[in-house]
Amino acid sequence: MSRRMLRGLVLETRDHGERDAVVTIALREELVRVFARGVQRETSKNRRLCLPFEEVEIETEQSGTGMFRLIHGSLVAEYSRIGEDLRMQAVCLAVNEAILHAQMHPALYERLEQLWKSCEARDADWMGRAALVMTMLLRQEGISPQVDGCAICGSVSDICTMDVDNAGFLCVRHGKGRSRWPADRLRRMRHAVKVPAGQEAAVSLTGFTLEDIRFLVHWFSRYSHTSLAGERFLDSVARLYPENGSGTADPLKVPDADDTDSI
Repeated sequence: MSRRMLRGLVLETRDHGERDAVVTIALREELVRVFARGVQRETSKNRRLCLPFEEVEIETEQSGTGMFRLIHGSLVAEYSRIGEDLRMQAVCLAVNEAILHAQMHPALYERLEQLWKSCEARDADWMGRAALVMTMLLRQEGISPQVDGCAICGSVSDICTMDVDNAGFLCVRHGKGRSRWPADRLRRMRHAVKVPAGQEAAVSLTGFTLEDIRFLVHWFSRYSHTSLAGERFLDSVARLYPENGSGTADPLKVPDADDTDSI
């Protein structure tokens, strides 16, 4: 029986029987599942360590290649405000669930941690942070949208919308009959898709909406062939917070592929 200290972000806790639970924690380079005995009891000293949206440091034991077992630990940071805001909760639960179907790595961990910190601070960029997590997931899964021109003809002129069925931007000709997107929405989506890890400060992360996050979560679900319960919850919450479109719907010209400062 070996022992190991783990420090990471609690993504999900699932009941296991009447008293126990299995906790999924994002470490910087991997996702791990930890068996937590007795944590469904209100008197459990480890109960607090098994709640989503917390950063914890725990000591575990493991027999061979079996599941880690929780011994004890401490709370490093608590992101309780996520649970106090229905929109934040819906977005972050959907993001967490998508991560469960992907591979964790340091850049993704950083973006997830920054999202939680932004939510806790009530920063205006929290939805932009969520968009960055989702677009990184899309990129690493090889299902990124085409945002360097029309996904059908490659034209960089007269971009008027973005479409899941056609896998990216569409020009006026091929977007005929589809709802046009405002220029600012096309711009922020392109920025979210294109910005490299470590250069997030180079783009504006404000202005993102619940509809933007819904679109990216749906994209992930559609092209990863994954049914996300979090997507359905996000959809139901979005109906409670209708958003009005804004900005011009005039067609746009896409700049050079490496330019993330403008669209």
